[in-house]
Amino acid sequence: PEAQVRFNEFKPKLQHNIILMLSDESPTELLTPKGKQELQERIAKGLNKLLDENTKTGISEVLFTDFIIQ
Repeated sequence: PEAQVRFNEFKPKLQHNIILMLSDESPTELLTPKGKQELQERIAKGLNKLLDENTKTGISEVLFTDFIIQ
């Protein structure tokens, strides 16, 4: 429950940072599994930095439910 409350407090900042990270990505790189994996790692690292956490106490995994490249 505490994590959910904290997530909701930071949700706008988290979404904003994810959008900024995605806008810096090359569509060509994101078409490869390696590119997607590297993006997952960058998102987790960036959000943990924003939350002042690490992978043991913060975000340890980023999962994509939809992935559309235009």
